[in-house]
Amino acid sequence: MKDSKENKSIQRSYWPTNDWQTSAPEEKEMNEDILAKANNYIIENFSNVNSLLVIRDGFIVNERYFNGFNEKDLMDMRSVTKSFTSTLVGIAIHEKYLSGVDEKLGDIFTEHISDRTSLVGQTSIEQLLTMCSGFYWQTDRWLVERMTDRLIRSNDWVDFILRLPVNPALKGSFQYKSPDSHLLSAIVAKVTNQEVEYFADKHLFSPLGIRKRTWLTDPKGIPYGACDLKLLSRDMAKLGYLYLNNGVWDNKQIISSSWVEDSTCEKSGGSESIGTYGYHWWISEERGHKVFFAAGAGGQYICCVPELDVVVVITAKVAARNWKNPRSIIRDFIIPSVTR
Repeated sequence: MKDSKENKSIQRSYWPTNDWQTSAPEEKEMNEDILAKANNYIIENFSNVNSLLVIRDGFIVNERYFNGFNEKDLMDMRSVTKSFTSTLVGIAIHEKYLSGVDEKLGDIFTEHISDRTSLVGQTSIEQLLTMCSGFYWQTDRWLVERMTDRLIRSNDWVDFILRLPVNPALKGSFQYKSPDSHLLSAIVAKVTNQEVEYFADKHLFSPLGIRKRTWLTDPKGIPYGACDLKLLSRDMAKLGYLYLNNGVWDNKQIISSSWVEDSTCEKSGGSESIGTYGYHWWISEERGHKVFFAAGAGGQYICCVPELDVVVVITAKVAARNWKNPRSIIRDFIIPSVTR
């Protein structure tokens, strides 16, 4: 991937590597009353929400926790994990471990794939990133849980996925599924010849100051690329801030700006109810502003509004009675609170 838009000239008054600084909303041209209404609206209408974090111009202007949680608690991000996995692929390309998203599974997993010309062998990294691999996977919630259980019970998750049939009619079409994401994590492990968590620490977590986390691994020690990374809400926001700054962190290019651009623009159809899909990021429009976001089951979000220099983190109970999707809070309160 050609780094045509590297942007090392981004100037920030500080970088939140050690911790975020806070600011009164009005100092960052946000309406404090509207933000207060957002907090109250959550209490009254979203009993499933655990945290709401709003960052403007790199400063926390609103941070509230609910249901007994606080800033020291790890949050179950669910499929927000997928956007971190995608980032690691982007870093592997930036660090020259991969030539680009056109590389094929048959050339990477030679010990698993005997026929490089097969549908599996010809599946590209980009098709995994855009959920267009064509691997057979159920979409009904109950059947997804059963198939996921079969995956988790297997001794070799990568081999299990690579043995799934590929539907030629679905190859190239969007179908949201976790196996694609786990293969991406396995690709990082294979091409770097390193443990993924070591690679992530060196190139992503440590540079961003992310020190506290847990991440489920498969029987081979590969972190589950689709799910089960748990972070602090404040550290979730750091990934959004990295992308908001075109891949730059503290004047260092962590991922290429072209990767950020490709990740956060439409690459496949996505879902009509959620948005279009990039490289494991969702893209939509709210109140006339482009937004891109990582999303997880139960109401987990890292949402970026580039035009407004805003990052929003929402976490929620994964299994909650009377569940409501809290994404509307961004549309109805956070964006309208910006006064410039």
